[in-house]
Amino acid sequence: MFNAIRNQPLVSNAFTALVHFLHGGFLTAGIVVTLFIAGAASYGNLHDSRIADRIRQWSNATGLSSAAVRTDETESDDIGKLSPPMQAVADHLAKRYRVARPALKDIILNAQESAKAAGLDPLLVLAVIGVESGYNPYSESVYGAQGLMQVIGKYHPEKFTQTSNAQALLDPATNIRVGAEIIKEYQRRTGSLDAALQMYVGAADDGEFVYANKVLAERNRLEQASQRGKPVKI
Repeated sequence: MFNAIRNQPLVSNAFTALVHFLHGGFLTAGIVVTLFIAGAASYGNLHDSRIADRIRQWSNATGLSSAAVRTDETESDDIGKLSPPMQAVADHLAKRYRVARPALKDIILNAQESAKAAGLDPLLVLAVIGVESGYNPYSESVYGAQGLMQVIGKYHPEKFTQTSNAQALLDPATNIRVGAEIIKEYQRRTGSLDAALQMYVGAADDGEFVYANKVLAERNRLEQASQRGKPVKI
């Protein structure tokens, strides 16, 4: 019994030392883990930064713009080349057909250029694109009509300079140009825009002009949308 009493301070001291040792060990381990996590995070940020730099270097070397290869940068609506009315049209089309505004910019600019060259209303060309393909440049019908304006290349070989009409029609600029030229050619033949549109869709015998009315209704919606982009007169 006396030995137990005599050894009690030794046990207490040993227990206290063990507690301090374990506490110090956990504290040291916590510091090590914290430093490791911080170092890993710093390396991760540096690693991500290097990847972004590599992507930018690759895009510059291949001729792609920085906007074509996205990293963590915010995508911008690059439609500054459009007039205010056409920017309003782009807003309308983006919502109606769920198409990105930067892609619409190029389509609208091509439509304006092709319509001017053919002597047509650019809103009419945009309306045909909406009705025919819903602004999908890779759209193809069961009859072989392709692209934004659903052109059948084999019927209009004289309007192509490339050897492959199918590949050419997948280019939005070429597709819009050829489509506008076809509509204008049919208008000269028939003397009427309505009849030209019916011929364009292959329904020249439709006396009710269903297709033409659909395109013109879409064109009128685009004109209404363009009005929202005009400056207010004071």
